[in-house]
Amino acid sequence: MTTGDNPLHEAIRWEGDIRPLIRTGLDIDQQNAHHMTPLYVAVYQDNRDAVQALLAAGANTAITGVENRFPLDEAIHQARIDIALDLIAAGAPMLPTSLVDAVRLYDPKPALALIARGADPNIQQIGTSNRPIHFAAQGAPIAIMKALIDAGAQLNHRDARQHTALMNAAYDGLEEHTALLLRSGAEPSLADQQGRTPLAVAVMRNRPKVVEALLAHPLGRATIDQPNRAGITPLQIARLDGRADLVDLLIGAEQTQEQER
Repeated sequence: MTTGDNPLHEAIRWEGDIRPLIRTGLDIDQQNAHHMTPLYVAVYQDNRDAVQALLAAGANTAITGVENRFPLDEAIHQARIDIALDLIAAGAPMLPTSLVDAVRLYDPKPALALIARGADPNIQQIGTSNRPIHFAAQGAPIAIMKALIDAGAQLNHRDARQHTALMNAAYDGLEEHTALLLRSGAEPSLADQQGRTPLAVAVMRNRPKVVEALLAHPLGRATIDQPNRAGITPLQIARLDGRADLVDLLIGAEQTQEQER
């Protein structure tokens, strides 16, 4: 069975200089038996020099390869940060769902570049109801969350477990993410499948900074007495867990709430 490779494919795998081969007039968009063009192979092999040479020669960035991914999708999927940025700068297309993968990368630059060029902030991950904002709320750089919010991310969308982005931030103890979501209109009274609010989750997970952030918001304070499906309130959870510091925070917030009425 033939591989369908031309000399460009092989040179890219062996990290040779492909510019002389390009000048011979080889087909720079030829797909091999795996439907991979030289550009796709260069992305897959993390060969940035070859990617840049092919882009300069006019390689087609819209030919799909493995699992019908575009080269930019593959770069994001493989966490090839610099290559992804090269492809974004070249205007390369991508599957809309690749924004979800970009948000989950350790480096925020690809996600920020994609959002800036108009990627849909409310695209759902394939096979789930998770959106970029859910993953951003699990520890992505705060700049990504800000960009998603500015782009119109729906903050109160729930995933399959009825978790909102605010619930995820509370679960992971992310005070800054929690505060930003609250300032931007996230609803702290929305509960998950077990009837737990973000405040209840923060108390259960012993996240005092997040508890403080939620209690600093009037709508967050309003959930102090909101019970879960078992009929237990955040204050009762704190007492059952022996968390005197959280009990004091919650009682103080209750007193503030009474004064506001």
